[in-house]
Amino acid sequence: MPKSVPRYWIDSAFRVLAFVFVFSPYLWAGNWKSAIVLDKRGRVVYSYHSDIKLPPASTVKVLTAMVVIDHISIDKWVTISPRAASVEPSKCHLKPGEQYKVKDLLYAMLMASANDAAVALAEAVAGSESKFARLMNAKAKRCGARHSRFITASGLPAKRQVSTARDMAKIMRVARHYGLIIDALSKKVYSFRSRGGRVVKVINHNKLLWNKQWRWVRGKTGFTSKARQCFLGFFCRKGACYSFCFLGGRTLWDNIKELVRRVGM
Repeated sequence: MPKSVPRYWIDSAFRVLAFVFVFSPYLWAGNWKSAIVLDKRGRVVYSYHSDIKLPPASTVKVLTAMVVIDHISIDKWVTISPRAASVEPSKCHLKPGEQYKVKDLLYAMLMASANDAAVALAEAVAGSESKFARLMNAKAKRCGARHSRFITASGLPAKRQVSTARDMAKIMRVARHYGLIIDALSKKVYSFRSRGGRVVKVINHNKLLWNKQWRWVRGKTGFTSKARQCFLGFFCRKGACYSFCFLGGRTLWDNIKELVRRVGM
């Protein structure tokens, strides 16, 4: 006959299980520094340190796209400057003097996170990236994002450039009303031509679009060594729509899926 299990072992096991059940959300939350999910009305569904200020990386490009669409015709031709063409590292290799339509540069920026396209668009709208940043900050405030400061149109690191997961999710709630932005975040591949005829092909950085189980999750990726993995996105399921963001993630795809699961999807 096996010996009976000591009572204190049973009590200890129950304590461990209770701890995991109660605190598992916080244990998982170690995979991001900050995260939030908002429903269609802007109510918080899930939040973890969502107001701490962090670098937002390329999620900023969603805000950049809104500002561009607000201020310039998407059919206008933009001449690529030497400065825009030289921006690293994520780019679609635009060349100085080439001309592209605003619409095409927006798709390149949102899908392939092209920093050269972002700078070219900022210069086309405001003459310089620094002047464009003023428009970005004004637009962010109108979106309800009042704890952010944007310096670069691309999201590349800059001193004092910070945002919060809550602010970025508020920006996405507004961005979802821009048809071009939603279309760009939904496309897998996009090709366009310069005025001189050179063909440029871009591929969406959101790899979930190729996954049948998760392709309904749309959004903008972001990464720098300091910001780590970031994502600003939205999804609509079962008649409800949600905007979400996480910053400072250790992982990308697992974090996205976990935030979606927290909504019960």
